[in-house]
Amino acid sequence: MDMYILAKGDSMMPTLVDGEYYQVDPVENSEISPGDIIVFNKNGIAICHRVLQVISTRSGKTFIQTKGDNCPIPDNFVVTTDMIIY
Repeated sequence: MDMYILAKGDSMMPTLVDGEYYQVDPVENSEISPGDIIVFNKNGIAICHRVLQVISTRSGKTFIQTKGDNCPIPDNFVVTTDMIIY
């Protein structure tokens, strides 16, 4: 079954345009790499941002630094794998 998201806002302009629908495909967490666009849950809101860096710790935890394409600086939080939707 195909899954779609509705882009809201301008943080990913011009890649994702506000009001447009985009198909999303599930991916294994281990396949996420810099340059990918991921959908994650932040305080009950689905956010689509680009992966800047994937950091894996010795203890097996993974942290992902993200940024909207139209934002001047990276997000001020890291994404954990349990936050990832697509």
